[in-house]
Amino acid sequence: WSFSASGVYSVKFGYHLPKNKFHFAGTSSNLHPRGLWKWVWSGEAMPKCKNLIWMVCFDILLVSQNLRKKKVDVDPLCPLCGLKEESTIHALV
Repeated sequence: WSFSASGVYSVKFGYHLPKNKFHFAGTSSNLHPRGLWKWVWSGEAMPKCKNLIWMVCFDILLVSQNLRKKKVDVDPLCPLCGLKEESTIHALV
């Protein structure tokens, strides 16, 4: 795992991945560190897992927070807990 200082993947790193500079840089070719997308797409994970990683990094999961940005009239609260706005991070954690 070349994206952490220790070379070991951790859940902590995965949790912080969407918050880091890996997303929202414009296009997937502009994302850092270099090689992240090559690693994701060439990995042995199932295609739906690769797509989930891509959607999380670009914050395009169909959660209420993103739907409301698109002017879709949905309840902003999480349908499971009903306490917080349903965001990508909230849906995954």
